[in-house]
Amino acid sequence: MARFRKIDPRIWNDAKFAALSHEAQRAFLFVLTSPAMTSLGAFRGTVDGLGIELGLDPKDIRQVFEQLFRKGLVKVDERAFLWWCPNFLKYNTPENPNVVKGWFQALEMLPECPLLAEVVSCAIGVAREKFPSNNSVLDACKSLERVISSLSKDLGEDISQSLPQLFRKQEQEQEQEQEYIEDTPHAETEKPKSAKRSRKELAATLAKCPEGVNPDAWSAFLSNRKKKSMSEYALQLMQKECDKAGWTLADAIDLCVRKTWEGFDAEWVKNMPKPAKRTTLDAEKERKAAEIQREYQERAKKFQSANDESDLLAAIGG
Repeated sequence: MARFRKIDPRIWNDAKFAALSHEAQRAFLFVLTSPAMTSLGAFRGTVDGLGIELGLDPKDIRQVFEQLFRKGLVKVDERAFLWWCPNFLKYNTPENPNVVKGWFQALEMLPECPLLAEVVSCAIGVAREKFPSNNSVLDACKSLERVISSLSKDLGEDISQSLPQLFRKQEQEQEQEQEYIEDTPHAETEKPKSAKRSRKELAATLAKCPEGVNPDAWSAFLSNRKKKSMSEYALQLMQKECDKAGWTLADAIDLCVRKTWEGFDAEWVKNMPKPAKRTTLDAEKERKAAEIQREYQERAKKFQSANDESDLLAAIGG
């Protein structure tokens, strides 16, 4: 089956890429589209081997690839023969949760080394950002975290210090949360209300219908979700995607209800026209209309169940 890799045409405007020699530019494009490239943006190879495939003069091979290394366009562990393009997943994000699951098969093709931990941690960050509320993806991310822990144990060194800031921050937050619980006997009662809540606390708290969102739309949205609920943390992530797409949360919820989506991603709507801008007055009108509709529905139920004249008068508010 054919495999495709995306290359943004704006690469020709990039200062790092423009500063490369013509041979180095060709080498970078070759790395991005190499037949050995996996869906994680990494593959196994050698400097000399890739240089020979490119037809470079043997004495120029090292000089050409050094340009890529110095610019940070490519990272390589020459002892383990692992090559990685740090921005690969930025332009080749997983199209669906099955792609994330397929990363484990790609991992089997990559040599174990500290650089592999960077590859995996970057993939975790991309997956969580792309599918913040997908349970199968979140489970896969937990498994990927275990891969990093296993690597650290097998290699006999603390890999966490070499990982991207995103993954280190997640580990630090977990450690701080555990320390707080252990050191504070009555954490829930003594913790200042003004303190910023941790991600763990947000994930454990169910989100209420956000301000400006139609309550009926919110209920319909939750009914589409497998868990039938949504945490405050998941709602925060969804709001970030809305901000990125230029959509209001209310419009995003309405679209999710129509499409029966369990969540919202900016990439899913990039080719859609943006909804007309809603004002606070519009949201208030929708809220009142929903309240009136529910009131009439309640009255209709009472009317249908009325048995005598007094019940009927009560049902119609007489």
